[in-house]
Amino acid sequence: MFVLDRTHVVASRVVTEEHGGVVWLKDGTDLVEVVRELVNLPAPGEPGAPSLVIRGSALWSP
Repeated sequence: MFVLDRTHVVASRVVTEEHGGVVWLKDGTDLVEVVRELVNLPAPGEPGAPSLVIRGSALWSP
């Protein structure tokens, strides 16, 4: 989780298995909301847990 400033928070779940990567990402303005969503995620491997790796764009913009 990254707290970028008082109004910008980013959290993610990353799996490290073969071909791992980010499986859940939340970008928001409310720290409590982002933390609540992260904490409420099912544990990896449990029913309902995110498992599909989010593929990023080939384009990067500053």
